[in-house]
Amino acid sequence: MICQNKRIPNHKPVFEEVFRVLRAYGLYRLSFSNPFRAGIDGENWCGDGYAIHHPYDTNRSELWVDELTWAVEGRDGRKHPVAGPKESHHTLSRILNALIKRKFTLLQLWETTGSHAPDIEAEAGSWEHFIAIAPPYLELWIKI
Repeated sequence: MICQNKRIPNHKPVFEEVFRVLRAYGLYRLSFSNPFRAGIDGENWCGDGYAIHHPYDTNRSELWVDELTWAVEGRDGRKHPVAGPKESHHTLSRILNALIKRKFTLLQLWETTGSHAPDIEAEAGSWEHFIAIAPPYLELWIKI
């Protein structure tokens, strides 16, 4: 079973449901935004690094807006503005402690850049350069 947790404001019910439906020794692969880069915006290259603009707050699950609006093609073939997706900010301790509480066992954790290749030599401020500095995702292999 695979789940991407970054668009879910409250992950606890998801973990409870995974625990309920997963068979004994079943595997659960969880992918979510790297909370340590959540306060860093890849577009804010300041000449010698990426500035941190948002706090790493352990007391809330603030929603970070990716883009305020998206242009989505409608049935009429024209582009229409719709509200962009929101990303829930979960601290690493909040995620891991919720998994521990449900008696999951962590088998593996790794940083990942998704399908994009990081390139430290890419233009500063580009997505390829940013992910070479701050991997955007964490992935876990977990079992009951």
